[in-house]
Amino acid sequence: MFNKIKKTIKHSAFYSLGNISSKLVGFILLPIYTRQISVADYGVLGLFEAMNMLGVAVGAMGLYQGLLRWHNLSKSEVESKRLVGTVFLFLLIMGGLLTAPTVLFREQLSIFFFKEGGYQTLFVYLALAVSFRIFGRLELTLLRNEEKSLFYSVCIATQFTVSLILNILFVAILKIGIRGILISQAISNGLLFLILLPYLLKRISFSPMFGVLRKMLKFSFPLMLATAAATLIAMGDRYLFSMFGTLHDLGLYNLGYKFSNILKMFVVDAFALGLPVIGWQMIRNDNTPKRFFSKLMTYLVFGLSGVALALSLFTREIIEVLLDPAYLNAYIVVPFLLYRVVLLGMQKIYFFELQIPKKTHLITVILLIEAVIDVGLNIYMIPRWGIIGAGCSISLAFTIATLLAYWLAQRHYPVVYETRRLMIILLITVGLFALSLIFSGYGFGIRLIVKSLIVLLYPTLFFVVKFFESVELERIRDVAVQFHILKPRKDTTPQNGI
Repeated sequence: MFNKIKKTIKHSAFYSLGNISSKLVGFILLPIYTRQISVADYGVLGLFEAMNMLGVAVGAMGLYQGLLRWHNLSKSEVESKRLVGTVFLFLLIMGGLLTAPTVLFREQLSIFFFKEGGYQTLFVYLALAVSFRIFGRLELTLLRNEEKSLFYSVCIATQFTVSLILNILFVAILKIGIRGILISQAISNGLLFLILLPYLLKRISFSPMFGVLRKMLKFSFPLMLATAAATLIAMGDRYLFSMFGTLHDLGLYNLGYKFSNILKMFVVDAFALGLPVIGWQMIRNDNTPKRFFSKLMTYLVFGLSGVALALSLFTREIIEVLLDPAYLNAYIVVPFLLYRVVLLGMQKIYFFELQIPKKTHLITVILLIEAVIDVGLNIYMIPRWGIIGAGCSISLAFTIATLLAYWLAQRHYPVVYETRRLMIILLITVGLFALSLIFSGYGFGIRLIVKSLIVLLYPTLFFVVKFFESVELERIRDVAVQFHILKPRKDTTPQNGI
């Protein structure tokens, strides 16, 4: 069991490096962005980022997950190549159907989203970035399926380096603002596609399997709708700010999203990439996946909660030290958005469990309900409470959706979760965060010391309440010995003749 979890963590870690590389540019360059781009323009950038995610979700039609499933179950190399060719041709058609209207109606789109036509050129760069990303993700899906996690990370690390250099050139030196950021995305996505093109061509055969494509679309379409619904939540928040709030608040909210996405891209996104590969293998090999999912949920929530607590505590100090003072109030919304990320991680496990009995349509239903609740609450709360209202809306929407996902997953693929241990994690995390609020009015130095002590208390309290099982304590000790934190136990076995 521990070996399977270790394997999931190993591959997720490599995918995390790759996934981080593609998104970390925007975070590393925050000190530059916040000094070269106004808070309002940073809000505009957030809306374009959400449109990018939506374009990829709709353009791919969820076929990456379908390809993982059918590719794993294919009976021959010829069949595998035909599957890849079928998906590639379909994506080529979808890419054209997305790109052409975006370019042709760019002025109308600019007016719809921003009430002016001055952003129309940015939609051209957006269309190019989305098209290249759709095909790049197909190549990366094949790397995941073949468990080439190191090569996966190296390729995206290369993309990251190029994107970082281009962003510095366009934003810091040429000072062309968000236009430079979108141009950088288009070029770096195109470069990744070209780097992996020889790898793709060796694994592709242009002999379409239309019957299989229909089955894949039937399986994947609900997943696409689910991804689109999740993206619409992020996009809806931003669009509703432009309608009912201010672009300044949108910029603060977008920065808060960036901070919460540290946890999302480091852990949740990488976990979502590693879980299907290992999960389907376990199911194919007829192992004991239900116990695996139960333990995985406990460890995932434990890790997510600890990092979420630390980020919630220190975001204010990070902004004070590194960013423009105009962005300071963004820290207020970060705890709400990090709570969303913890629930998102839990949803990933529930959603995979619903894929096992082919109940993918239920994932769509859950996320559509989540989106409707979030939009409805935002319409009421954003005009009244700004970014706090948006934070409360998304927290409540994700709570309801996660409870619904748990209930449906239990109906179709029941798993006995460690509810007591999950509740202990919740109580300790919330209690420590509440403790930190007592010191929010103190100076920078005192806050930093108190918050550091609270972060150290997080793992300590779990030992105090005897949270860990004996086998887990042994594993923790082994890790501590490997890192020379503890000394190895002395061998007390009696020697011969003594």
